[in-house]
Amino acid sequence: MTDRYVIGRDGVFATLWDRQDRRLVVESATEEHCRRVRDTLLAERAAASAKVA
Repeated sequence: MTDRYVIGRDGVFATLWDRQDRRLVVESATEEHCRRVRDTLLAERAAASAKVA
């Protein structure tokens, strides 16, 4: 699911939300930080999927 992680903004702050697990991953951070965390989580999931396959 490509839209699992969603970045929301409220003024200067951003949040990272996990739609699948319905949980807040990062709160009150910069959008850049949220992108880095999201990209890391997606890379880890891809690596785990590759090991299973």
